[in-house]
Amino acid sequence: MPRIRLFAKDYYIVSGLPVMSTALSGMTSLPESGSYIDVSGYELVHILLHLGTIDNADSPTFEPRVANSSTGTLDQIDSSLVFTPAITDDGYFAMWTIAVGRLAEDHHHLAMLLGGTYTNGSYADVIYIMEPRRLPVTQTSTVLPTAHQFTWT
Repeated sequence: MPRIRLFAKDYYIVSGLPVMSTALSGMTSLPESGSYIDVSGYELVHILLHLGTIDNADSPTFEPRVANSSTGTLDQIDSSLVFTPAITDDGYFAMWTIAVGRLAEDHHHLAMLLGGTYTNGSYADVIYIMEPRRLPVTQTSTVLPTAHQFTWT
C-alpha cells in the first residue's frame, strides 16, 4: 500500500503577496515584504506564478533569483529561468522547480525578481512551496558494519 502524506505536514508554503489584488506597480521583487525566503532547510522549492490581469501596455518579466541573506543583492541562478508572459496570458500559471543543493553554498535566500514594465496595473502572485529533505535509509551497526552505513550531511 502506498504511503499517504499530508501536504500541509510535509510542505511549507509562502505567498509573495498578502492579497492577490495588489498591483505590481512599484515592486521590485516578491515577497513584497522585501525579506527573501530562506530555503536552506529544504530539498526542493517549487515556485508557482499565478498571473492576474496583464495590462496591454505592460511587458513584465519574472525571474527566480537568490541572495546570500534575507535582504542581500539578488543574483541570477540561470538566464533560462526568465519568463515573459504575453498580454493574453491573464489567469495563466508558470512554475519553476529549484533544487536547493544546486544553488551556490552561501546563496539560499530566494525571491522572484520583477523586471520589464508593469506600471499600468498588472497583477500576479507567487507562491513558494518548499519540499523538505528526504533522509536516506540508515541501518544500525547491528545490521550493517559502520563502514557500510549511509550517512546524511
